[in-house]
Amino acid sequence: LHFPSISSKSVAMGRVPRHLHKDRLRQLRRGEEDDEDSSDDESNDGGSIVATIADGQQRSAECRQPNTNNNNSKKKHTNEEGEEWGESQQKKDIIAAFLDENSGIHALSTTQIFEEYAADHGWIKVNATNNIRRLRKQYDSKEGPFSAKEVNKTEPFKTRKTKSKAYTLLLKLHMMSEQSGIESMTIEQLHQSEAQ
Repeated sequence: LHFPSISSKSVAMGRVPRHLHKDRLRQLRRGEEDDEDSSDDESNDGGSIVATIADGQQRSAECRQPNTNNNNSKKKHTNEEGEEWGESQQKKDIIAAFLDENSGIHALSTTQIFEEYAADHGWIKVNATNNIRRLRKQYDSKEGPFSAKEVNKTEPFKTRKTKSKAYTLLLKLHMMSEQSGIESMTIEQLHQSEAQ
């Protein structure tokens, strides 16, 4: 590496001026190599302090560069409204259908499941069918949302972020207490009553 006009103070401090460092990185990204540098490196056994420092900084800069080739593999699947598949109602409906033995989803192909549950909600067919295929595989092997731990998990009544269906129903009944008659009901009557 050749860094023109480097002061002795910079060399002593182990620094290379930022603008020279950036120029060298641009050259490396484009695949350009200085023929002078490679011949100098071969002829110089001990190497200079400047070359050693510059080489170390170049390597550390290469380590800090983000890997742009892998960014697409971590991209989340979203529909036209920007909703992520992992949190979508369609995924929840498909999981619920797999758990219900009478739903008929077990006899459907992946494409038929997509048409039935997700086609009208703006999902890209390739991505959604891959996700559905993954759900079917998890169902067959009893993993993920179909594991014994997840299937037997009870919904919390209320947390900071979520409220269960039971909590929401009770809240609505209390909000409309005159119409629902909740004030005069016992706990047993509430438990046995059905939402209308």
